[in-house]
Amino acid sequence: GVMDLSRTSAERLVRASVQTAANAAREATYADNADIIKALQWSATLDTRTTEWCMVRDGLTYETVEPHKPIDHDVPWLEGPGKLHWGCRSTSVPVLKSWREMGVDMDEIPETSRASMDGKVGADTTFEPWLKKQSRARQDEVLGVAKADLWRRGRIQFRDLLDQNGRPLTTEELRAKSGL
Repeated sequence: GVMDLSRTSAERLVRASVQTAANAAREATYADNADIIKALQWSATLDTRTTEWCMVRDGLTYETVEPHKPIDHDVPWLEGPGKLHWGCRSTSVPVLKSWREMGVDMDEIPETSRASMDGKVGADTTFEPWLKKQSRARQDEVLGVAKADLWRRGRIQFRDLLDQNGRPLTTEELRAKSGL
């Protein structure tokens, strides 16, 4: 009833407040270490609650300074991870300069894994490859039946889920884009 709604609202408010504080601390840390950070990478949660806003951005890199311009892609940063939409659980991860870029003759230590709702996956796994390995039912749950069908049939690419301004498209807009 009313108490459950109030509790849910309070939980969401607390989560948003904690995320805001964490993002501010993260950005201050990045600024203090700008000499060793070459880019910021978007990191979305690999689960069924991640929004299209964030799933398309997962693994994409951006310049470290405002306005965080895209590096080798065209998906805009907008407000950034943790602030892009209400309840955003994404975060940014610094892409550090290599040892050699910092003048140290040493090989890098490879990353091995990242978390997903089903356990560890390869460190280089982003949302789309993760979703491709999921069941049809889970793909439908994440994207919606119509969008998942367009994506599975190759009528749209994952990037097509967002418009040129980085905002999600409706199913009708995607059908028109794919010529259906």
